[in-house]
Amino acid sequence: VLSELSPEVRTRLIDDLWALTGGVLLVVEPGTPKGWERILSARERLIAQGAHLLAPCPHHLPCPIKDPDWCHFSRRVARSRLHRLSKQAEVPWEDEKFIYLAASRHAGLPAEARILAPPRTSKGRIDLKLCLADGALQERTVSKRDGALFKTARRRDWGEIL
Repeated sequence: VLSELSPEVRTRLIDDLWALTGGVLLVVEPGTPKGWERILSARERLIAQGAHLLAPCPHHLPCPIKDPDWCHFSRRVARSRLHRLSKQAEVPWEDEKFIYLAASRHAGLPAEARILAPPRTSKGRIDLKLCLADGALQERTVSKRDGALFKTARRRDWGEIL
């Protein structure tokens, strides 16, 4: 509902939700540039109030992603028959894009990096776009020569921790 509120009301709502949170606060928005801006605003507000970020950010530093790019993820969602008919859709699924923020009163396990885009694979290599724990954005190629890291990266997907 953040998109339906004015910036002042959004700020007050985030503050109120954080005050009511005993453990983890999860904020989910549509995976659009505007949704990402709302998440960034909530992120800054929560960090200022002492929140520990659990996901997707592996750090508390300023977000390294710059416009026109934005942070978001995608999941395939099954459509019901009624949903397909109402959207006049042919396929029984839809790829939903979203952005989220998980903030906790307690520190979580540290994450070295989060995968920010679908991994691009080719024979013997995987190209990854990563947000690192030191606040940097990195394009990284992992090859078969990297052994265990390659085996791990092969099983990771968009939005997961590396």
